[in-house]
Formats: sequence, C-alpha cells, structure tokens
Amino acid sequence: MSYKAMCFLVLAAVGVLIIVILLDRQDFDPGGSGVLLSSLLVRNPLHILYHYTYTQPASRKGTCEFYTCFDILRCNLHNHNIKVHIYPLAQFYTGDKVISYSTEFLEMLDAIYTSEFYTPNPDEACVFIPSVDTLALHHQRHELSLVLSNLEHWGDGTNHLIFNFIGNIVELPIDKATLASSSLSTYTYRPNFDISLPFYVPENLTISKAEEEQPLSSAGGQMHDSLIASDIHGGGEVIDRDWSNRLAPRSGGKPWWKLVAFDTLLDRRSRIQLNDLSETYDDIIVLKSCEKSSNSPSCLSGLKSSVNQMISSSKYCFVSNVVRTVPLQLFLYMRQGCVPVILQGESVLPFSEILDWNLFSIRIRRKDMKSLVHILDEAEKSYDSKSLQLEKIFHKYMRNPAVIALTALKILNSRVFTKTGTTKQDWNLVQTQKSPLFLDRLPRPNSGFTAVILAYNRVDTLFQIIQQISKVPSLARILVVWNHQSVHPPSVDQWPKVNKQMKVVQTPANLLSNRFYPYAEIETEAVFSLDDDITMLTPDEIEFGFQVWREYPDRLVGFPSRLHVWNQTSSSWNYESEWKNEHSMILTGASFYSNYWNFVYTGTPGPGQRDIRDWVDRNMNCEDIAFNFLVSNSTQLPPIKIGPRKKYRCVTASCENGSMISQDSGHLARRTECVQQFASVYGSLPLKAVEFRADPLLFKDNVPDEVKKFAKIGSL
Repeated sequence: MSYKAMCFLVLAAVGVLIIVILLDRQDFDPGGSGVLLSSLLVRNPLHILYHYTYTQPASRKGTCEFYTCFDILRCNLHNHNIKVHIYPLAQFYTGDKVISYSTEFLEMLDAIYTSEFYTPNPDEACVFIPSVDTLALHHQRHELSLVLSNLEHWGDGTNHLIFNFIGNIVELPIDKATLASSSLSTYTYRPNFDISLPFYVPENLTISKAEEEQPLSSAGGQMHDSLIASDIHGGGEVIDRDWSNRLAPRSGGKPWWKLVAFDTLLDRRSRIQLNDLSETYDDIIVLKSCEKSSNSPSCLSGLKSSVNQMISSSKYCFVSNVVRTVPLQLFLYMRQGCVPVILQGESVLPFSEILDWNLFSIRIRRKDMKSLVHILDEAEKSYDSKSLQLEKIFHKYMRNPAVIALTALKILNSRVFTKTGTTKQDWNLVQTQKSPLFLDRLPRPNSGFTAVILAYNRVDTLFQIIQQISKVPSLARILVVWNHQSVHPPSVDQWPKVNKQMKVVQTPANLLSNRFYPYAEIETEAVFSLDDDITMLTPDEIEFGFQVWREYPDRLVGFPSRLHVWNQTSSSWNYESEWKNEHSMILTGASFYSNYWNFVYTGTPGPGQRDIRDWVDRNMNCEDIAFNFLVSNSTQLPPIKIGPRKKYRCVTASCENGSMISQDSGHLARRTECVQQFASVYGSLPLKAVEFRADPLLFKDNVPDEVKKFAKIGSL
C-alpha cells in the first residue's frame, strides 16, 4: 500500500471518529423531532453531562414585579401567544451528583413542547424554561443553583420560568426568574409576577408508612417527601361510633358526611374546635388513625378505610391553615369532589390570580369557627353549584402536571397580551349571557357605522350635524328618526346634500325608546346614537370614537359621561352630572354601541326590563340610564369615555327655546329617582364606576397637526 493511500485511510478513519463523537455529543434540543422529550431521554439516558464550575448565584429578588423584572420587549407583540423555549434536555451533574428527572417534570415539558407556545429558536423566545428538574427542592439546592446560574440565556434570570411543587423556594437563588410553585405564602409570593400552582399527587399513590411514600415518581431516582405520610398518617384514638354502613355509597351518589377533617393535618386550635363539633353533630367527623403501625390512615370504629373513600363520602372537607399542608389538602379534596372549607391563613391559593375560589369553596376566618355549622347550613343551597364548579375547575386546570404547566403559561400569556387575554368570567368557566358580541376579543372589521339621529323639531341643528358627520371617513349611513307626529319632516329638497346614504323614518308615537329600535336600515354592527342638538363634536372626535369602539365592541363608548354616587344622608343612590374623573354611564345622546343591544332593549328579555322600558316611554326620561343598566348588567363592564371634552350643552337659538327636557329644573331629581327605581328592579346596581378615558396619541403634544392622526379633538 502506498504512502498516499495509507494517509487517506488514516484521515478517513479520523473523520468518521470525529463525526461519531459529534453525533454522540450533539445538543439535545427537542425542536422538530416530533417525539416526546421523555421518550428521547429514556432512549439516551447518558446523553450530555454538563460540568459547571462554582459561581455564586444571585439570591431571589423579593421585590420583583411584572413591569420591573420581566422584559416584555423580548416578546413579539405581533404574535397572539408568547413563545417559550425549553433548554436542551440533558442529564446535569456537578461533581459526582446527577440531577435526575421526575416523571411529572417530563410530563410538563412534553405538554409545553407540543403546545402552541413552544419555539425551538431561543432568539424568538419570550420565556425560557430550564430543562433541569426543580419540582422538589428538599435536596440538591446547591447543585440546582449552580446549573441555573450557568445556563446560556440565564443572565439575571429575567424571563425564566421555574416550576416547583415541594420545598422551601426562598432558599433557591433564582434572582429575577418567575417562580411557579405550590409552596408560596403571602410572605414569599410576588403578586402579578409569581404563579401559585396546585400541588400534584399521583392517582395511584398509596398513603401509608413514611418510608413507603412516593409523592412524586422519578426516572433514575425518587423525589421523596414525608409531608403526605407524616401528616395524614399518625397516632390517635379510635372513633367509637358505628358508621360501617356509611362507607358504602348512598343512593343517588350523595355523600354521607357534612364535614370531614384529618386530625393530623389540623393546628391545635382547629383540632379542639372540630373535635367539640364532632361530639355534638353526627355528620361532622375528625378522622384519626386506628394505630400508629397501621397501613390505613383513617379508622371508624376499627373499620379501616382509604383517604379517598372518606373524602368522597363527605360534602365538605376542612382545610387547616398549616401552610405546608394546604396545597396537599386542596389537591386531595378537590380530586375527590369534596368542596373545601378553607381556614384562611398565609397560603396563596392555587391560580388565585385567575380563579374566584368563592365559586367552588367556602373561606372562613378564625373567628368564624364558632359558627361553622351555621355557615355550612347557609351554604347548603349553593352546594350543588359549588360542587359542579369544583369539578369543572379541577378538570380544566389541576388534574395533572401537563395541564398545570399549560395553565401557568396561559397566565403569563394573558399578562403580556392583555387585550387578547382571557376574561375573568372565561377563566372561571362562568356561563354568562352570550351573544355574537362576545365571540372574539380582536378589533371588529372596519365596516363603518350607522349614525342614528333622534330628531324632534330642531331642523337647524339637525342639518348642521348631518353636514358635520358626513365628513367622518367611517360613516356608512345616516338614519334620522323623526319623533314628531304633528310636524312632518322637511321636504327632500331642503335636506343637506351629502355623499353618504341617508334615510328619514317618522315614528308613529313620540317615544324615547324609538332611538333603540333595530331598524332594518341599520346594516352595520356599529351604531352611533346621536341627539339632534349635539353640534359640537368634530369629525376627528367621532372617527376616533368609532376606532375605540372597534377595540371594545361589547361596551358603550361615547362622549357625555355621568356617575352614580351613594348619598349617606338618604342612604340611596344619586345621579351625578358634575364634572368628575370617574364615570359609570355614557349618555346615548352621543355614543357608539353594537346593534345587538337594540334587539335586546326592544325585545326586553325580562319582565323587569319591560317595566323599565314602559316607564321610560310614559315619563319621557331616563332612556339612556336604562340602556346603561342593560349593557352593564349583561357585560359586568364599565362604559368608556372618549376624549377630554366635558361640556356638551347646545347653545344655538333652537336650543334656547326652553323645549329641551334636560333644561327642566326637576330633571336631575327625576334622574336620581330613575337610578333608584331601576336598581330596585334589577335587585342591585349593575353600573360600574371607572377612572378611564381614551385619548388619541399625541393629542396634547406640541407637534404639528399633520403629525397627528386625530388632530381636532376639541377642548374641555
């Protein structure tokens, strides 16, 4: 063999060896493989071993808020979702210690990897998730902190999300990273930054001796914590009552017990109080162990039973305020459909940022323990709804680690994309009065609006308004509702010549509700309701108002605002027309709304609303207040005021003839009566007061008008 041939073979062999080494050491980035991460790791259990030298990591920053420790500029706001990158998966070790993966952590990564949030490209990521398992922090804290601080994109932890179920999270130095944990208390929780998670216990977990406990299974090791075993299993006397027949289900599947509590999960004061109640009431029981060596955590007259069996046999389960056991108690009880009775303390309830716990639990203070039986009796009428809501919430957000992880990402997503985020009602799966109005949260297509002008006999101002409004770019049609029966509208040749469609409808009766009739001529979704004396609005103001309505199509969006206030002297609600920073009503004399509300107002879905509409027509007043009540009651949202203008008084000659209803000296008093009467019909006051005003960009800046999109907004 020649020298050249030998050199060629040697080079070829070296090249093959290099390729094999590179393939064996390639970064394990899950992007694009289409295979679950857990499967990849199991097939390659000894993939990359990361070695780190010691660097002192920064301690957890306790003052972090979303706007100070989260870099929103990393998020592409043109996307509808945040993009999440998972660090390359590997087996990390420092020295001779390997940080293993739990099954639960791999389930969470699998869910994120296959979700719409995942991106394999770290350059387009908004949030980073370390691929090191941090679910259990009772050991390996030092090693975990070393790994985190040396991650490629870690920096100071900004935009990193750390998941945790067990352990003292304060001792883990994560700097500015967001913590999603079930171990948070009011002292460690950073509102609107951290995320309080539910605890997770595997379905097949057997609660027995401490050394047999496996609360979280793992690949290559066990995340052991004696919390469950030591707290639920414990010593105690046998309950001496004959309840063996109550361990079988009742007919209809109804639970036997009113309230169940576990003795070893209670604090001393609660234990004494509940034991006293248990002696008095047969349907309130405090479960104790049969004996210390027993494999059963509970016993009734010597009859052993499982924890799940006892929980599912009770309507309510007592949750003590022992901080470290609250997440465990909630998960065990909710999984079996037992409504939690929560003694309030330092714990932060899971997903409390989005969930209304009053809908599926009972929360009491320490001083309420004396009247606990009365509270449970009063709650009996709402038990079925709470139980059903509990089942829906648990299945939607808490049933397994994958669902928990995705819910945490959705919460982060709603913080970044506030406008397209989920509403409080949707988070809580509350069935409200739905309509096509609520089907999307994105701006409505710019199909224009119909101006509906309620006219009586002020022709001069009416013509002035028509000429003004015809200059608005988004105007599609003008509809004049002529509300005078003895005086006919002007002849065709007298009307202003405009480049928009216009039609005049003469009503058969002079009713204020005529302005809210769903006329066939209204072909657009948006309606701009206008009085025939509102001459001061500029085309820019009206166009800007329409663009704001497109962002908030379910609300009243407009110009003149009013407020309801509580009168301490008369102990009643008053109507306030003074200039305030707050408002709870937008007058329909100049407001945008969806044509949907015309159908609702005219159709009067309830007898109370029908009575209100008839009262308005008889008394020729308060139709705008009635309309605000209707919309706010349906949406549970406040209206939106447009622009800085506060004065909308007509000053033309036709407005000074004394015929204006609002010029009557008793007008304000009658409108106060309207607020009180309508609140009585509704049973409560649905109006929502808010300090909010929509202004166009640069409207107060000292820049040329050519730079401003809406230059002529009007003065105060």
